[in-house]
Amino acid sequence: MVSKFRNIGLILVGAAAGILLSLNFQAIAERSARNPLPVEELRAFTEVFGAIKQNYVEPVEDKKLFTEAINGMLTGLDPHSAYLDADAFRDLQVGTQGQFGGLGIEVGMEDGFVKVISPIEDTPAFRAGIKPGDLIIKIDDTAVKGMTLNDAVKRMRGKPNTQITLTIARKGESAPIVVTLTRAIIRVQSVKSKVIEPGYAFVRISQFQERCGKQVIGNKAASGTEIIEELGPRQLETGELIVYTSVDSVFQVAAHTDKVSLDELYRCCTIAREILVGDWAIGRVIARPFIGEPGAFVRTADRKDFALAPPGRTVVDMVADREMEVISIGKVSNILGNRGFTDSVHTSSDQDGLEKTRSLFAKRFGGLVLVNLVDLDTLYGHRNNSQGYAQALEELDRHISRALEVRGVHDMIFLTADHGCDPTHPGTDHTREYVPLLVMGGLLRQGVNLGTRSTFADVAATISDHLRLDELESGVSFLSTILQEPAGT
Repeated sequence: MVSKFRNIGLILVGAAAGILLSLNFQAIAERSARNPLPVEELRAFTEVFGAIKQNYVEPVEDKKLFTEAINGMLTGLDPHSAYLDADAFRDLQVGTQGQFGGLGIEVGMEDGFVKVISPIEDTPAFRAGIKPGDLIIKIDDTAVKGMTLNDAVKRMRGKPNTQITLTIARKGESAPIVVTLTRAIIRVQSVKSKVIEPGYAFVRISQFQERCGKQVIGNKAASGTEIIEELGPRQLETGELIVYTSVDSVFQVAAHTDKVSLDELYRCCTIAREILVGDWAIGRVIARPFIGEPGAFVRTADRKDFALAPPGRTVVDMVADREMEVISIGKVSNILGNRGFTDSVHTSSDQDGLEKTRSLFAKRFGGLVLVNLVDLDTLYGHRNNSQGYAQALEELDRHISRALEVRGVHDMIFLTADHGCDPTHPGTDHTREYVPLLVMGGLLRQGVNLGTRSTFADVAATISDHLRLDELESGVSFLSTILQEPAGT
Protein backbone atom coordinates (compact mmCIF):
# COMPACT_ATOMS: atom_id res chain seq x y z
CA MET A 1 0.00 0.00 0.00
CA VAL A 2 2.29 2.70 -1.29
CA SER A 3 1.62 6.15 -2.72
CA LYS A 4 2.27 6.66 -6.41
CA PHE A 5 3.89 10.01 -5.63
CA ARG A 6 7.62 10.08 -6.36
CA ASN A 7 8.05 12.20 -3.23
CA ILE A 8 5.80 10.64 -0.63
CA GLY A 9 5.06 13.86 1.26
CA LEU A 10 4.76 17.56 0.52
CA ILE A 11 4.15 20.56 2.70
CA LEU A 12 1.03 22.18 1.30
CA VAL A 13 0.88 25.89 2.16
CA GLY A 14 -2.13 28.09 1.46
CA ALA A 15 -5.50 29.00 2.85
CA ALA A 16 -5.80 25.57 4.43
CA ALA A 17 -2.27 24.63 5.50
CA GLY A 18 -1.79 20.98 6.28
CA ILE A 19 0.31 17.87 5.80
CA LEU A 20 -0.04 15.24 3.12
CA LEU A 21 -0.22 11.82 4.70
CA SER A 22 0.48 8.69 2.69
CA LEU A 23 0.07 5.34 4.43
CA ASN A 24 -0.66 7.47 7.51
CA PHE A 25 3.07 8.08 7.77
CA GLN A 26 4.61 11.53 7.90
CA ALA A 27 7.13 12.14 5.13
CA ILE A 28 7.97 15.69 4.13
CA ALA A 29 9.95 16.94 1.18
CA GLU A 30 10.33 20.29 -0.49
CA ARG A 31 9.71 20.91 -4.14
CA SER A 32 12.84 22.25 -5.81
CA ALA A 33 11.09 23.81 -8.80
CA ARG A 34 7.69 25.24 -9.72
CA ASN A 35 5.81 24.44 -12.91
CA PRO A 36 3.76 27.14 -14.69
CA LEU A 37 0.29 27.52 -13.21
CA PRO A 38 -2.49 25.74 -15.17
CA VAL A 39 -4.61 28.87 -15.68
CA GLU A 40 -7.54 27.25 -17.49
CA GLU A 41 -7.87 24.48 -14.93
CA LEU A 42 -7.70 26.97 -12.05
CA ARG A 43 -10.40 29.07 -13.72
CA ALA A 44 -12.65 25.99 -13.89
CA PHE A 45 -11.94 25.28 -10.24
CA THR A 46 -12.94 28.80 -9.17
CA GLU A 47 -16.13 28.61 -11.21
CA VAL A 48 -17.14 25.37 -9.51
CA PHE A 49 -16.15 26.80 -6.14
CA GLY A 50 -18.33 29.84 -6.73
CA ALA A 51 -21.27 27.75 -7.95
CA ILE A 52 -21.17 25.59 -4.83
CA LYS A 53 -20.97 28.62 -2.55
CA GLN A 54 -23.97 30.20 -4.28
CA ASN A 55 -26.23 27.23 -5.02
CA TYR A 56 -25.52 24.46 -2.48
CA VAL A 57 -28.52 23.61 -0.29
CA GLU A 58 -26.78 24.75 2.90
CA PRO A 59 -23.86 27.09 3.68
CA VAL A 60 -20.39 25.58 3.37
CA GLU A 61 -17.25 27.08 4.93
CA ASP A 62 -14.41 27.95 2.57
CA LYS A 63 -11.98 25.87 4.63
CA LYS A 64 -14.11 22.74 4.22
CA LEU A 65 -14.33 23.24 0.46
CA PHE A 66 -10.58 23.69 0.12
CA THR A 67 -9.84 20.71 2.37
CA GLU A 68 -12.22 18.39 0.53
CA ALA A 69 -10.92 19.59 -2.84
CA ILE A 70 -7.34 18.77 -1.87
CA ASN A 71 -8.37 15.42 -0.41
CA GLY A 72 -10.32 14.56 -3.56
CA MET A 73 -7.35 15.53 -5.71
CA LEU A 74 -5.09 13.16 -3.79
CA THR A 75 -7.44 10.20 -3.46
CA GLY A 76 -8.43 10.52 -7.12
CA LEU A 77 -4.80 10.05 -8.10
CA ASP A 78 -3.92 7.54 -5.42
CA PRO A 79 -6.38 5.71 -3.12
CA HIS A 80 -3.56 5.19 -0.58
CA SER A 81 -3.15 8.91 0.18
CA ALA A 82 -5.25 11.23 2.30
CA TYR A 83 -5.07 14.89 3.28
CA LEU A 84 -5.28 15.98 6.91
CA ASP A 85 -5.26 19.53 8.19
CA ALA A 86 -2.96 20.38 11.10
CA ASP A 87 -5.52 19.55 13.81
CA ALA A 88 -6.48 16.24 12.21
CA PHE A 89 -2.85 15.30 11.79
CA ARG A 90 -2.13 15.92 15.49
CA ASP A 91 -5.12 13.76 16.40
CA LEU A 92 -3.89 11.00 14.12
CA GLN A 93 -0.39 11.11 15.61
CA VAL A 94 -1.87 10.38 19.04
CA GLY A 95 -3.31 7.21 17.55
CA THR A 96 -0.21 6.00 15.79
CA GLN A 97 2.69 6.75 18.10
CA GLY A 98 3.58 7.40 21.74
CA GLN A 99 0.89 6.45 24.32
CA PHE A 100 -2.87 6.37 23.79
CA GLY A 101 -6.04 4.43 24.54
CA GLY A 102 -6.84 2.19 21.63
CA LEU A 103 -6.35 -1.14 19.89
CA GLY A 104 -2.69 -1.15 18.84
CA ILE A 105 -2.63 -1.17 15.05
CA GLU A 106 -0.77 0.85 12.44
CA VAL A 107 -3.27 1.69 9.70
CA GLY A 108 -3.65 3.42 6.34
CA MET A 109 -6.30 3.76 3.64
CA GLU A 110 -6.89 1.57 0.59
CA ASP A 111 -9.84 1.90 -1.80
CA GLY A 112 -11.88 3.70 0.85
CA PHE A 113 -11.29 1.12 3.60
CA VAL A 114 -8.91 1.16 6.56
CA LYS A 115 -6.06 -1.22 5.86
CA VAL A 116 -4.01 -2.77 8.67
CA ILE A 117 -0.31 -2.17 8.10
CA SER A 118 0.81 -3.96 11.23
CA PRO A 119 -0.59 -4.84 14.66
CA ILE A 120 1.61 -3.63 17.50
CA GLU A 121 2.89 -6.46 19.66
CA ASP A 122 1.30 -7.15 23.04
CA THR A 123 -1.83 -5.09 22.27
CA PRO A 124 -5.52 -6.03 21.92
CA ALA A 125 -5.25 -6.10 18.12
CA PHE A 126 -2.19 -8.35 18.19
CA ARG A 127 -3.76 -10.77 20.68
CA ALA A 128 -6.99 -10.88 18.67
CA GLY A 129 -5.11 -12.14 15.63
CA ILE A 130 -5.55 -9.07 13.41
CA LYS A 131 -3.07 -9.39 10.54
CA PRO A 132 -1.21 -7.04 8.16
CA GLY A 133 -3.30 -6.55 5.03
CA ASP A 134 -6.68 -6.95 6.79
CA LEU A 135 -9.27 -4.41 5.59
CA ILE A 136 -11.50 -2.94 8.30
CA ILE A 137 -14.88 -2.53 6.61
CA LYS A 138 -17.03 -1.72 9.64
CA ILE A 139 -16.39 -0.16 13.07
CA ASP A 140 -19.13 -1.24 15.45
CA ASP A 141 -22.26 -0.76 13.30
CA THR A 142 -20.83 1.98 11.07
CA ALA A 143 -19.50 1.21 7.59
CA VAL A 144 -15.98 2.51 6.97
CA LYS A 145 -16.49 3.21 3.25
CA GLY A 146 -16.56 6.97 2.84
CA MET A 147 -14.90 7.75 6.19
CA THR A 148 -11.69 9.71 6.34
CA LEU A 149 -8.72 7.99 7.93
CA ASN A 150 -8.86 10.46 10.78
CA ASP A 151 -12.53 9.68 11.49
CA ALA A 152 -11.81 5.96 11.51
CA VAL A 153 -8.88 6.36 13.90
CA LYS A 154 -11.00 8.52 16.22
CA ARG A 155 -13.68 5.83 16.34
CA MET A 156 -11.14 3.11 17.16
CA ARG A 157 -9.54 5.13 19.93
CA GLY A 158 -11.31 5.44 23.24
CA LYS A 159 -11.15 4.96 26.97
CA PRO A 160 -9.28 1.88 28.19
CA ASN A 161 -11.46 -1.14 29.11
CA THR A 162 -14.25 -0.16 26.68
CA GLN A 163 -15.25 -2.55 23.90
CA ILE A 164 -15.31 -2.11 20.14
CA THR A 165 -16.33 -4.47 17.33
CA LEU A 166 -14.44 -4.55 14.03
CA THR A 167 -15.65 -6.28 10.87
CA ILE A 168 -12.67 -7.35 8.77
CA ALA A 169 -12.24 -8.55 5.21
CA ARG A 170 -9.24 -10.85 4.90
CA LYS A 171 -7.67 -12.19 1.72
CA GLY A 172 -8.46 -15.88 1.33
CA GLU A 173 -11.53 -15.74 3.60
CA SER A 174 -14.94 -16.07 1.94
CA ALA A 175 -16.85 -14.18 4.65
CA PRO A 176 -16.06 -11.13 6.80
CA ILE A 177 -14.53 -11.75 10.23
CA VAL A 178 -16.10 -10.05 13.25
CA VAL A 179 -13.76 -9.34 16.17
CA THR A 180 -14.66 -7.74 19.50
CA LEU A 181 -11.77 -6.09 21.31
CA THR A 182 -11.27 -4.28 24.59
CA ARG A 183 -9.34 -1.03 24.32
CA ALA A 184 -6.18 -0.62 26.38
CA ILE A 185 -3.39 1.86 26.98
CA ILE A 186 -1.03 1.46 24.03
CA ARG A 187 2.63 2.30 24.51
CA VAL A 188 4.64 2.24 21.30
CA GLN A 189 8.39 1.66 21.36
CA SER A 190 10.68 2.23 18.38
CA VAL A 191 12.69 -0.90 19.14
CA LYS A 192 11.31 -4.00 20.83
CA SER A 193 13.37 -6.99 21.84
CA LYS A 194 13.01 -10.37 23.45
CA VAL A 195 15.74 -12.79 24.48
CA ILE A 196 14.84 -16.18 23.00
CA GLU A 197 17.67 -18.05 24.68
CA PRO A 198 21.09 -17.06 26.03
CA GLY A 199 23.03 -15.38 23.23
CA TYR A 200 20.04 -15.07 20.87
CA ALA A 201 17.51 -12.26 20.76
CA PHE A 202 14.62 -11.12 18.58
CA VAL A 203 14.67 -7.40 17.73
CA ARG A 204 11.79 -5.61 15.95
CA ILE A 205 11.59 -2.02 14.74
CA SER A 206 8.00 -0.94 15.10
CA GLN A 207 8.15 2.67 13.87
CA PHE A 208 10.59 2.60 10.95
CA GLN A 209 7.68 2.66 8.49
CA GLU A 210 6.01 5.61 10.22
CA ARG A 211 9.13 7.77 10.12
CA CYS A 212 10.29 6.70 6.68
CA GLY A 213 6.89 7.02 5.05
CA LYS A 214 7.02 3.69 3.25
CA GLN A 215 5.73 0.21 3.96
CA VAL A 216 8.28 -2.59 4.25
CA ILE A 217 8.34 -6.20 3.11
CA GLY A 218 10.72 -9.03 3.92
CA ASN A 219 11.44 -8.66 7.63
CA LYS A 220 13.62 -11.75 7.81
CA ALA A 221 17.17 -13.08 7.61
CA ALA A 222 18.05 -13.73 4.00
CA SER A 223 20.70 -13.73 1.30
CA GLY A 224 20.81 -10.30 -0.32
CA THR A 225 20.64 -11.59 -3.88
CA GLU A 226 17.98 -14.19 -3.10
CA ILE A 227 15.64 -11.77 -1.37
CA ILE A 228 15.67 -9.28 -4.25
CA GLU A 229 14.89 -12.12 -6.64
CA GLU A 230 12.02 -13.14 -4.37
CA LEU A 231 10.58 -9.72 -3.53
CA GLY A 232 12.10 -7.48 -6.20
CA PRO A 233 9.16 -7.80 -8.63
CA ARG A 234 6.71 -6.73 -5.91
CA GLN A 235 9.00 -3.90 -4.80
CA LEU A 236 9.30 -2.67 -8.38
CA GLU A 237 5.51 -2.59 -8.60
CA THR A 238 4.65 -1.09 -5.19
CA GLY A 239 7.67 0.90 -4.04
CA GLU A 240 7.78 -0.91 -0.67
CA LEU A 241 11.21 -1.25 0.92
CA ILE A 242 12.76 -4.72 1.23
CA VAL A 243 14.16 -5.04 4.76
CA TYR A 244 16.27 -8.00 5.84
CA THR A 245 19.19 -9.03 8.01
CA SER A 246 21.86 -11.75 8.05
CA VAL A 247 24.15 -13.49 10.52
CA ASP A 248 25.96 -10.17 10.99
CA SER A 249 24.76 -7.22 13.05
CA VAL A 250 23.12 -5.48 10.08
CA PHE A 251 19.80 -3.95 9.03
CA GLN A 252 19.69 -3.94 5.23
CA VAL A 253 17.26 -1.95 3.08
CA ALA A 254 16.95 -2.79 -0.62
CA ALA A 255 15.02 -0.94 -3.32
CA HIS A 256 14.98 -0.69 -7.12
CA THR A 257 16.35 2.67 -8.24
CA ASP A 258 13.49 3.10 -10.73
CA LYS A 259 11.05 3.07 -7.81
CA VAL A 260 13.03 4.62 -4.94
CA SER A 261 15.73 7.20 -5.60
CA LEU A 262 19.14 6.87 -3.98
CA ASP A 263 18.50 10.00 -1.91
CA GLU A 264 15.22 8.56 -0.64
CA LEU A 265 16.81 5.19 0.15
CA TYR A 266 19.68 6.89 2.00
CA ARG A 267 17.16 9.04 3.90
CA CYS A 268 15.30 5.98 5.14
CA CYS A 269 18.57 4.30 6.13
CA THR A 270 19.53 7.43 8.09
CA ILE A 271 16.24 7.11 10.00
CA ALA A 272 16.93 3.44 10.75
CA ARG A 273 20.41 4.38 11.97
CA GLU A 274 18.88 6.91 14.39
CA ILE A 275 16.51 4.26 15.77
CA LEU A 276 18.97 1.36 16.10
CA VAL A 277 21.06 2.59 19.00
CA GLY A 278 21.29 1.96 22.73
CA ASP A 279 20.98 -1.47 24.31
CA TRP A 280 20.05 -3.13 21.02
CA ALA A 281 22.28 -1.15 18.70
CA ILE A 282 22.83 -2.67 15.26
CA GLY A 283 26.37 -2.40 13.90
CA ARG A 284 25.46 -1.26 10.40
CA VAL A 285 22.43 -0.12 8.44
CA ILE A 286 23.12 -0.83 4.76
CA ALA A 287 21.43 0.72 1.72
CA ARG A 288 21.21 -1.89 -1.06
CA PRO A 289 20.02 -0.32 -4.33
CA PHE A 290 19.45 -2.61 -7.31
CA ILE A 291 18.54 -2.33 -11.00
CA GLY A 292 17.30 -4.58 -13.79
CA GLU A 293 14.19 -6.58 -14.59
CA PRO A 294 12.59 -9.54 -12.75
CA GLY A 295 14.84 -12.55 -13.11
CA ALA A 296 17.88 -10.37 -13.81
CA PHE A 297 18.17 -7.96 -10.88
CA VAL A 298 21.68 -6.65 -10.12
CA ARG A 299 22.83 -4.79 -7.02
CA THR A 300 24.61 -1.55 -7.89
CA ALA A 301 27.86 -0.05 -6.63
CA ASP A 302 25.87 2.65 -4.78
CA ARG A 303 25.62 0.57 -1.62
CA LYS A 304 26.11 2.76 1.42
CA ASP A 305 26.86 1.74 5.01
CA PHE A 306 25.54 3.70 7.98
CA ALA A 307 27.65 2.41 10.86
CA LEU A 308 27.69 3.06 14.57
CA ALA A 309 30.38 5.56 15.44
CA PRO A 310 33.49 3.93 16.95
CA PRO A 311 33.11 3.84 20.74
CA GLY A 312 36.56 5.37 21.31
CA ARG A 313 39.49 7.02 19.59
CA THR A 314 40.88 5.11 16.63
CA VAL A 315 44.20 5.20 14.81
CA VAL A 316 42.38 7.17 12.10
CA ASP A 317 41.54 9.89 14.65
CA MET A 318 45.15 10.01 15.80
CA VAL A 319 46.58 10.31 12.28
CA ALA A 320 44.10 13.08 11.51
CA ASP A 321 45.07 14.90 14.73
CA ARG A 322 48.65 15.01 13.42
CA GLU A 323 47.30 16.70 10.26
CA MET A 324 48.47 13.82 8.07
CA GLU A 325 46.38 12.47 5.21
CA VAL A 326 43.79 9.78 5.96
CA ILE A 327 42.29 8.41 2.75
CA SER A 328 39.47 5.87 2.36
CA ILE A 329 39.24 3.83 -0.84
CA GLY A 330 35.97 1.90 -0.88
CA LYS A 331 33.49 1.90 2.00
CA VAL A 332 35.96 2.14 4.91
CA SER A 333 34.99 5.70 5.79
CA ASN A 334 31.32 4.67 6.04
CA ILE A 335 32.18 1.81 8.38
CA LEU A 336 34.13 4.13 10.67
CA GLY A 337 31.40 6.74 10.80
CA ASN A 338 33.13 9.08 8.29
CA ARG A 339 35.26 10.38 11.15
CA GLY A 340 38.81 11.65 10.66
CA PHE A 341 39.15 11.08 6.92
CA THR A 342 40.66 13.78 4.70
CA ASP A 343 39.39 12.12 1.53
CA SER A 344 36.99 9.31 0.61
CA VAL A 345 37.22 7.67 -2.82
CA HIS A 346 34.20 5.74 -4.10
CA THR A 347 34.89 2.52 -6.01
CA SER A 348 32.76 0.43 -8.35
CA SER A 349 34.69 -2.85 -8.05
CA ASP A 350 37.85 -4.38 -6.60
CA GLN A 351 39.60 -3.73 -9.93
CA ASP A 352 38.66 -0.06 -9.64
CA GLY A 353 39.78 0.12 -6.02
CA LEU A 354 43.14 -1.51 -6.73
CA GLU A 355 43.84 0.80 -9.67
CA LYS A 356 43.03 3.85 -7.54
CA THR A 357 45.26 2.53 -4.74
CA ARG A 358 48.20 2.02 -7.09
CA SER A 359 47.75 5.53 -8.52
CA LEU A 360 47.78 6.95 -5.00
CA PHE A 361 50.97 5.06 -4.12
CA ALA A 362 52.67 6.39 -7.24
CA LYS A 363 51.95 10.00 -6.22
CA ARG A 364 53.46 9.60 -2.76
CA PHE A 365 51.57 10.77 0.25
CA GLY A 366 52.18 11.08 3.98
CA GLY A 367 49.71 9.35 6.23
CA LEU A 368 47.32 6.41 6.12
CA VAL A 369 45.23 4.90 3.34
CA LEU A 370 42.59 2.26 4.07
CA VAL A 371 41.35 0.15 1.15
CA ASN A 372 38.26 -2.05 1.26
CA LEU A 373 37.87 -4.83 -1.34
CA VAL A 374 34.54 -6.67 -1.36
CA ASP A 375 34.33 -8.74 -4.56
CA LEU A 376 35.91 -11.83 -2.99
CA ASP A 377 33.07 -11.74 -0.48
CA THR A 378 30.02 -10.54 -2.41
CA LEU A 379 30.67 -11.89 -5.91
CA TYR A 380 32.46 -15.15 -5.19
CA GLY A 381 32.44 -16.25 -1.54
CA HIS A 382 28.71 -15.82 -0.93
CA ARG A 383 27.94 -17.21 -4.38
CA ASN A 384 30.04 -20.39 -3.88
CA ASN A 385 32.05 -19.47 -6.98
CA SER A 386 35.42 -21.05 -6.21
CA GLN A 387 36.79 -20.50 -9.73
CA GLY A 388 35.95 -16.78 -9.66
CA TYR A 389 37.37 -16.58 -6.14
CA ALA A 390 40.69 -18.09 -7.28
CA GLN A 391 40.93 -15.75 -10.27
CA ALA A 392 40.19 -12.72 -8.08
CA LEU A 393 42.95 -13.77 -5.66
CA GLU A 394 45.42 -14.02 -8.54
CA GLU A 395 44.40 -10.56 -9.74
CA LEU A 396 44.83 -9.21 -6.20
CA ASP A 397 48.31 -10.73 -6.06
CA ARG A 398 49.29 -9.02 -9.34
CA HIS A 399 48.11 -5.64 -8.06
CA ILE A 400 50.01 -6.03 -4.80
CA SER A 401 53.18 -6.77 -6.77
CA ARG A 402 52.67 -3.55 -8.76
CA ALA A 403 51.96 -1.60 -5.58
CA LEU A 404 55.22 -2.86 -4.04
CA GLU A 405 57.09 -1.53 -7.08
CA VAL A 406 55.99 2.06 -6.45
CA ARG A 407 55.89 2.18 -2.64
CA GLY A 408 58.44 4.15 -0.69
CA VAL A 409 61.11 2.44 1.38
CA HIS A 410 59.42 3.51 4.63
CA ASP A 411 55.93 2.48 3.49
CA MET A 412 54.19 -0.51 5.04
CA ILE A 413 51.30 -2.50 3.54
CA PHE A 414 48.99 -4.60 5.74
CA LEU A 415 46.73 -7.18 4.09
CA THR A 416 43.98 -8.80 6.16
CA ALA A 417 40.25 -9.60 6.23
CA ASP A 418 37.41 -9.09 8.69
CA HIS A 419 35.92 -12.58 8.30
CA GLY A 420 36.04 -15.73 6.24
CA CYS A 421 33.83 -16.48 3.24
CA ASP A 422 34.93 -19.89 1.94
CA PRO A 423 33.36 -20.50 -1.50
CA THR A 424 33.73 -24.28 -1.10
CA HIS A 425 31.86 -24.41 2.21
CA PRO A 426 28.16 -25.47 2.19
CA GLY A 427 25.83 -22.53 2.49
CA THR A 428 26.26 -18.89 1.56
CA ASP A 429 27.00 -17.22 4.92
CA HIS A 430 30.34 -16.09 6.26
CA THR A 431 32.60 -18.87 7.47
CA ARG A 432 34.54 -18.84 10.71
CA GLU A 433 38.10 -19.72 9.84
CA TYR A 434 41.08 -17.57 10.84
CA VAL A 435 41.87 -14.70 8.47
CA PRO A 436 45.29 -13.88 7.01
CA LEU A 437 47.57 -11.07 8.17
CA LEU A 438 50.40 -10.21 5.80
CA VAL A 439 52.73 -7.22 6.27
CA MET A 440 55.05 -5.91 3.54
CA GLY A 441 57.63 -3.11 3.57
CA GLY A 442 61.15 -2.15 2.55
CA LEU A 443 62.50 -2.08 6.11
CA LEU A 444 60.89 -5.30 7.30
CA ARG A 445 62.42 -8.67 8.02
CA GLN A 446 61.33 -11.53 5.81
CA GLY A 447 59.48 -14.67 6.88
CA VAL A 448 58.47 -13.52 10.38
CA ASN A 449 55.69 -15.62 11.91
CA LEU A 450 53.25 -13.19 13.57
CA GLY A 451 51.39 -16.03 15.28
CA THR A 452 47.68 -15.95 16.06
CA ARG A 453 46.77 -12.43 17.11
CA SER A 454 44.10 -11.93 19.74
CA THR A 455 42.58 -8.79 18.21
CA PHE A 456 42.53 -6.64 15.07
CA ALA A 457 43.62 -3.81 17.37
CA ASP A 458 47.18 -5.21 17.13
CA VAL A 459 47.30 -3.91 13.54
CA ALA A 460 46.17 -0.44 14.66
CA ALA A 461 48.72 -0.48 17.50
CA THR A 462 51.50 -1.38 15.04
CA ILE A 463 50.47 1.43 12.67
CA SER A 464 50.40 3.86 15.59
CA ASP A 465 53.86 2.69 16.63
CA HIS A 466 55.25 3.08 13.11
CA LEU A 467 53.85 6.63 12.73
CA ARG A 468 54.96 7.53 16.28
CA LEU A 469 51.45 8.34 17.47
CA ASP A 470 50.02 8.10 20.98
CA GLU A 471 49.46 4.64 22.37
CA LEU A 472 45.99 3.19 21.74
CA GLU A 473 43.79 1.83 24.54
CA SER A 474 43.70 -1.62 22.90
CA GLY A 475 46.11 -3.78 20.93
CA VAL A 476 49.75 -4.80 21.14
CA SER A 477 52.23 -3.51 18.55
CA PHE A 478 54.35 -6.12 16.77
CA LEU A 479 56.51 -3.48 15.01
CA SER A 480 59.68 -4.45 16.85
CA THR A 481 59.17 -8.06 15.74
CA ILE A 482 59.11 -7.25 12.04
CA LEU A 483 61.52 -4.31 11.69
CA GLN A 484 65.04 -4.99 10.44
CA GLU A 485 67.77 -4.18 12.92
CA PRO A 486 69.71 -1.02 12.01
CA ALA A 487 72.88 -1.71 10.00
CA GLY A 488 76.10 -1.89 12.01
CA THR A 489 74.59 -3.12 15.28
